[in-house]
Amino acid sequence: WGLAVQAYEMSLVSLQAPIDAFIAGDLNALSDEALEGLLVFINTGEVFAPATTVSPIFNGVSRGMCSDCHYGPEFSNATYTSFVDADSTFLGLEVDRIIELGFANIGVRPTLEDPGRGSSNLTQAGPPPGPNNFPFPLSIGRQLQADPPLNFAPNGEVLPDGGATVHVAVDGAFKTPGLRNVALTAPYFHNGGAGDLEQVFDLYQSNGDFPNTADLDPAMLEVDTRGGDDDILEAFLNALTDQRVIDQVGPFDHPQLFIPNGNPGDQNAITQFTTAANGVKVAVDTILELKPTGTAGGGQATPVNPILPFPAPPEAIAAYTMASGWNFVSTPVKLAATNNTMNKVFDASSMQHLEVAYYWDGLAAPPQWKQIDNTYVLNPLDAVAVKVTAGLTATATYVPYAGLLPIEPPSKALHGGLNLIGTAPAMHNGMYGPLPLNNALIGVNYLIVVNPETGPSGWAYYYGGAGSYDMQPFKGYWVILDDGATDTLWGVSTNPG
Repeated sequence: WGLAVQAYEMSLVSLQAPIDAFIAGDLNALSDEALEGLLVFINTGEVFAPATTVSPIFNGVSRGMCSDCHYGPEFSNATYTSFVDADSTFLGLEVDRIIELGFANIGVRPTLEDPGRGSSNLTQAGPPPGPNNFPFPLSIGRQLQADPPLNFAPNGEVLPDGGATVHVAVDGAFKTPGLRNVALTAPYFHNGGAGDLEQVFDLYQSNGDFPNTADLDPAMLEVDTRGGDDDILEAFLNALTDQRVIDQVGPFDHPQLFIPNGNPGDQNAITQFTTAANGVKVAVDTILELKPTGTAGGGQATPVNPILPFPAPPEAIAAYTMASGWNFVSTPVKLAATNNTMNKVFDASSMQHLEVAYYWDGLAAPPQWKQIDNTYVLNPLDAVAVKVTAGLTATATYVPYAGLLPIEPPSKALHGGLNLIGTAPAMHNGMYGPLPLNNALIGVNYLIVVNPETGPSGWAYYYGGAGSYDMQPFKGYWVILDDGATDTLWGVSTNPG
């Protein structure tokens, strides 16, 4: 039975995509857009392949770094082709850590959330702590570092020189997938976290959604692409699709198949059950029928949809552009969980224009500025200080929370002394606008409010209960309370709708 399945799977070789015709010499097989995308895909810049910086063909081409992991006929370094290369080794020493060919941490999720390749299985036998619970690492590098070594490495692989004690960077790493027919295989990443290729590109343009410093693949930090590259990269990836797979033509034909496809209901509850012979209540399966196709085709394979279709991403409600120098930035509303960190509020280009960012910890002893990184979450009514490189600008874009649960008005605890706050200003006809100071700080027993927008020489001071100054959205303000006092700032507006 196993050999029969193996023989069938060996016949499913996709090698009639436009990219195959192009490699075979048909220079018209790829569209102009796909050719441009190919250049971005294979451009690794001077970091990993100095030769690409010599050829003028790469002038003005973004550095995609894709081919650092997705190469060879399978477009993956986790395949047989990669290992039989005479110059390839499974384990490599980069700076002060060991990497394993075919596995990479690309910052899809925090490393601690799922160790991936860094996991260990429990064997049936082994030394203490017990005969049935000896931790057996999946990582070849960690197997070789064990004492005594657990030498199950392929082809007699050994640790590189100096690799006996250095960190094996496999935590949070997952196998590099092949990219043939990738247009038909959504959702993407090991957790299905990207619903389409555009969301995949977003992650790479951000150099990963999470820093995962100790284990992040070094190539991730070298990706330098722009939003305008999305269309040409997608055109190239579409050129990896074998039309026979779409048409379900032999050898990609199949008989009638009935496939369990989840259970009736929604994300909150299963709605249909049956009772098994032993009296246990069991969820009913939803059955998906694949109609039969002959070797000449007759069906249409469409991109796989997630069981729960991804909702359309919420649209940005506003954008705030900051000039060079110091700026105070805040959000008036709760932001979407996928867009509430600094590297999402600011796109990849703007992040490159930020030199440093801080938040004010007024409860520390003594109160002090604390530096933040690109994973810092920007919450409603909080404000942070960012420094924009001289001569450049940076733009914060606000995408609001659009979840299933209602949210409460935002609030922020205030304390004696200096508080750095943002405001939740008025909204009219879907647009955020200024709000008079005493309305924005209604109920707050403040002494002084300082608008630091223009720097110390132009600071404006407003005393409690006096003045008609309008507080602006998306900016930051100092609010000073009596020593020992406490209070709560409430937002006066929440998300649109």
